[in-house]
Amino acid sequence: VLERQLFSVRIQSPLAQTIRSIGMGLVGGLIVSVLAGGLGIVVQVPSLWILWILAVCLALIKLRFLCFAYAAGLLTILHGIARVFPEGAGDQGLGMLLSWLRDADPVP
Repeated sequence: VLERQLFSVRIQSPLAQTIRSIGMGLVGGLIVSVLAGGLGIVVQVPSLWILWILAVCLALIKLRFLCFAYAAGLLTILHGIARVFPEGAGDQGLGMLLSWLRDADPVP
């Protein structure tokens, strides 16, 4: 009742909203995938894993930061920082992380 008074809309079933959101997400994802494939845009698997890890880390900071646009922006910044350091900056720990970030392809 309060929602109708505040927003002047009918209240819809949460199940119907969920099904609609999933359907629209799948259709939108399919369209973007076909367009990206047609344009020759390829995302490498290691870069995708790094994006997921960054997105989860950002979500741990604040849930609204769970967005691949934010993760891709952060990856681009980290990639630039990693390229400043020399190639053999270490074989373990930070050196391995720098190597992963250096090898990532943030902008296809």
